[in-house]
Amino acid sequence: MNITILNEKTYDIKPFSRVKIGDPLYFEEMANGSTNNNLKSLTCDIDNITTLNRKAGARIRKLKLDYLDEDMDYDDVYYELTFYTARKTDVAENIVEAELNGEYYVHLLKESRDLGCDTAEFIMWIDDNFGSFHTLSDGHYGNISRYKYNSVYVFNILLNENASSWDQMNRMVEQFFKEK
Repeated sequence: MNITILNEKTYDIKPFSRVKIGDPLYFEEMANGSTNNNLKSLTCDIDNITTLNRKAGARIRKLKLDYLDEDMDYDDVYYELTFYTARKTDVAENIVEAELNGEYYVHLLKESRDLGCDTAEFIMWIDDNFGSFHTLSDGHYGNISRYKYNSVYVFNILLNENASSWDQMNRMVEQFFKEK
């Protein structure tokens, strides 16, 4: 598979302390006492990220994915929202740079998991900013990487062009984050 970046924009945002992302049905079932551990593994609910001595950023990209193996010969366009918060250290900055380039510091990675849904809808709550968006089908539409000592959190949402647009991704950044 070949990935071509068609457009990219970065944002310098204020650090955030709360992130909640996932299928609203999963959160409802967990609030009602569900013991299904898969629901928790497909959502993100972190409400204690310190904002002291941290930096944060967001990036949106329009990507063209070309599938070129012998069974598939087609391409798709996706919109990607990546946002992060990291301690102001050289190591944390190196981790963020690697993540933004699709790489990982495996030996420092504490947790990595997919974000999924069954209702074709995600809710997203960043600090006091709440909203929802549709994915058009069930499946996995993002991931979270959390590094040791809570030094870095990286969140990623990937939506097909039928579920999003460049303008919509810009509005999401404006809705959920405060620019510096």
